[in-house]
Amino acid sequence: MNKMFIITCIFIIGFTANLLKAETPGESETAIPDTQSNPLDDYTLMHQVSEMPRFNEQELIAAIVYPSIAYRARIEGRVVLELYIDKTGTVQRIRIIYEEPKGHGFGEAALKAFAGRQGTPAFLDGEPVNCRYRYPVDFRLR
Repeated sequence: MNKMFIITCIFIIGFTANLLKAETPGESETAIPDTQSNPLDDYTLMHQVSEMPRFNEQELIAAIVYPSIAYRARIEGRVVLELYIDKTGTVQRIRIIYEEPKGHGFGEAALKAFAGRQGTPAFLDGEPVNCRYRYPVDFRLR
């Protein structure tokens, strides 16, 4: 068989698998049937809390690894994550809301830095609450 044909078939199979993967929930997401209430509705929006959740900035800076492909190409980027933080201050779920430029590993690097991270929870009227919090992560070269 022609090597070009085999490479093309592998590419098409890989591309199709990625499309299917994009349509199904990832490891950090759970499919929720329409007939049940959505547990993500139990997270208070960030503009409704009286005190925002907090994370140790120094630990976050140490945990974020600049993507090597972007570093070699001298590309800077920005990611905005939506963090689902429970009443104990633990990040339970993360979604990438914005990533620019895409395809350089910025989103994945930000996700890894926040996965399972423990911080101070959000408060509403003096009580800790589950909270959805948008957190920007800028990748800048020095």
